[in-house]
Amino acid sequence: MKYLRFTYAVILISLLLAGCRNPFAPSGGEVSPTPATLSTTETSAATSPISTPAIETAPESITPIPTVFSSPLTQSDSVPAAADILQAVYGEALQGNMEDGYHVGEVTVPWVGPVASGSFTGRGTTQSAAPTQWAALIGGEAGNSSDLSSDEQYLSIRWVILGTSASSSDLVTIGRSPSLRYNVAQTEESWRVGGLSDFDRDGAQELIAVSSTRGGIQRQTTHLFRWDGAEFAQVWSASTFEDNTSADSAPTYYIYEATVNLRTEDGNPTIMLESTTRYFAKNAEGRANTASVTQSDTSTQRYRWDGRTFMAHTPGGPQETFAYSTGAGLWLWVDANAQQIDDRHVSNMDWSQDGNQLVYVVWWPSDAKGIWLYDIPTGSRTQVSPVESAVYDMQRSPGGDVLAYVQAVPAQVRISSLTDNSSLTVEAVAQGISWSPDGTQLVYDHSGSLSRYDLAAQRSQMLVEAGESAGDSSPGIYSPAWSPRGDLIAAIVRQEGTEQPTLIEASSSNPLPADDLAQRAIGIQAPNVDINWSPSGEQFAVLTSDPASGSAPGAVYIIDVAAGTGTLRKLVEASSAADPVSLPVWNSTGDRLAAIVGPDVIVWDTATGGGTTWHTFPAAAEESNIAWSPDGLGLLVSYGAELFWFAAGEPGEPMLLLKDIAIESLQFAKP
Repeated sequence: MKYLRFTYAVILISLLLAGCRNPFAPSGGEVSPTPATLSTTETSAATSPISTPAIETAPESITPIPTVFSSPLTQSDSVPAAADILQAVYGEALQGNMEDGYHVGEVTVPWVGPVASGSFTGRGTTQSAAPTQWAALIGGEAGNSSDLSSDEQYLSIRWVILGTSASSSDLVTIGRSPSLRYNVAQTEESWRVGGLSDFDRDGAQELIAVSSTRGGIQRQTTHLFRWDGAEFAQVWSASTFEDNTSADSAPTYYIYEATVNLRTEDGNPTIMLESTTRYFAKNAEGRANTASVTQSDTSTQRYRWDGRTFMAHTPGGPQETFAYSTGAGLWLWVDANAQQIDDRHVSNMDWSQDGNQLVYVVWWPSDAKGIWLYDIPTGSRTQVSPVESAVYDMQRSPGGDVLAYVQAVPAQVRISSLTDNSSLTVEAVAQGISWSPDGTQLVYDHSGSLSRYDLAAQRSQMLVEAGESAGDSSPGIYSPAWSPRGDLIAAIVRQEGTEQPTLIEASSSNPLPADDLAQRAIGIQAPNVDINWSPSGEQFAVLTSDPASGSAPGAVYIIDVAAGTGTLRKLVEASSAADPVSLPVWNSTGDRLAAIVGPDVIVWDTATGGGTTWHTFPAAAEESNIAWSPDGLGLLVSYGAELFWFAAGEPGEPMLLLKDIAIESLQFAKP
């Protein structure tokens, strides 16, 4: 058997094929990627290239991806046949033959995609005595079958590493990657081998692969897979081409193109992602006018190897620690680096007062469901309390040693000590909770009423009493928020599909009828109302919105509190109901308030109410978050699938910290 000899060179992977048309672009006037060329990167002692071999091309059945290499591609003269690969992967479970077709399990039709030759687990390993191994993409499709439970193991797209056994030339499976997608026909997603590297110089090569999907957005993603001793792990991936200009409609039309450069910086393997995004005007029919570029943005992102995966690394980013959650888990930003601390599905997080501990809820997988605590100095993760169902709200007490949260089933408010693991339960169908500033009392809503719980006395006292059908035909009180100065509680009055903010005396000893409180509500009505106190407790911000019907534009108000009443100032109203408005967030000194209104990041002077647009994005994003740095100057803005940093505390072009990551929640550690 002959094996491929590799030519080593610096690899610069570009998803812009020089002088070539985007293979996805329809014929007739559509925009193709801007041609790109390769140039030699100047290096120094701190920045040196990583030697990387070229790789064979993918089979002709795979749609070509525009890719440029710094050295010619080399064809292997010995690649295993698809039938041999299937036999090595599935063994006796494989049924059928080449002529009539193969199947595996009950209903799965297996397929083999591109194959790459290399040495993925290192030469001289016990798994394979031969110096050449193969990485093959496999998958399976079950068609329209309704019951796939018995075939789950066969339906995942994944890369498998194959080699020959030490005693014979038979092909054997050495390892595989985690599942990449599930129950997909080979024609639905195109994969291409991009190249090989050995960035950590351990003798085992990594696989660079590119996947492509079609639809309203044509997208290409570059992936890096590495053998970690147990599996062919995906250690990095990023979108490197996006084009939605052929879509019938879109909030904004754009083409995003990126190049990837794998190198070392200061002795650390580093991936450089350099991108350009062009935005286009719309024609009279509302389609993309690709002859009219309205804006062009460029950015550079670094990802640094941490021994396990490539993590985002931005030296000019925030120096303070913050946490963020995504659908893929929980992450910390520490010393200009992103690091994952939990790969489970997470919600509701809160920092300790000293910024050394983070408590959060894990809601999936079910066997790990509960409240967890991560300790930054030790890097340890422990479960504080199991939970039986969804957690609506969770807050750490101002003192930091007690945790309160609302559990859906059974409906109750639970209060747990973080020092001795003791706990107590308040039986209530609650949705919202809020601690008093001194941490001795907890206010909670329950079935439209409002009660205050005293931790020392371990008893509740009703503050507001709701009647029958609270929240529907009669008013109910929800979402309490205790003022930082301790004298007032802001809450929401809900009745017949509308909400209003209101104020309650925190020290009240006699229950107040919800009907009376509704009559004293502050003069704002909307289908949905959210409130957020200033650090001093002298003001609170109000967001009104109509997320269900989208018939009314969102708006932001400030309510100035004096002697238990509120005076109202309207700061902004979105220009259209289609423009989302984020919850306004105060900085630590209370003199600034920030929100995203449609495509605009707006910061207000809370004394005068004057607003300044710090930045305008090309279009509004449905998902957005804002967090001020502890010094009250820097601002994090999560916009769509990107995270930006305003470092100077003033308008200007923000720094891109993270891309291709949908952030669900965002919170700086407390100073």
